[in-house]
Amino acid sequence: MEDLNPCIINVMTSWAVNYKGRFVCIIFLVVFILNILDMTEIQNDSQDGTVQSGNASKNPFTCKETVSQLSEGLMSQYSTDLARVKTQIDELIKGQSSLIEKLESENARFAITQETYDLQETFTKVKHYHTKLESIKKEMAQIHERTAKVKKRAMKLQHNCQKEALMREQRKEEQLQREQQLIAKPGVSRKSKP
Repeated sequence: MEDLNPCIINVMTSWAVNYKGRFVCIIFLVVFILNILDMTEIQNDSQDGTVQSGNASKNPFTCKETVSQLSEGLMSQYSTDLARVKTQIDELIKGQSSLIEKLESENARFAITQETYDLQETFTKVKHYHTKLESIKKEMAQIHERTAKVKKRAMKLQHNCQKEALMREQRKEEQLQREQQLIAKPGVSRKSKP
């Protein structure tokens, strides 16, 4: 790979641009970049620490045409996907910002409501009044039951009183009849026969 000439680089970049399998292209580009890094590392590890002029022309980073061809190939391969992803990200950001605005307005409205009405106190009052209402309902049911019993008893007593009054009237009539029967009636006198 040290003697990687521009012709091979052109073939690789054109193949990467035309080839639809992106994974294989990425693998070749990564291998190529790793080889370039290995070459620069070998050059930096030389004993005198300077880059030799003979190897400098072989270094692909020094060839601007190679770098531009590789970058153009890579950009042409992913430019449509990147543009689509960018539009999706822009739409997502726009949606998030509108959602954040809505949440902030709802939070502000809730805070105003919370300040205006003490919900906890209101719920406590509602519970208290509900308990009171239930006890009043129980009392009313008990009072209704008692009044029904009292009415029934009153009807029974009234019936008994009427019965007793009727019986008294009957006794008075019977007594009057007996008294009238006991009162001497002027009767027909019988003459005795001689």
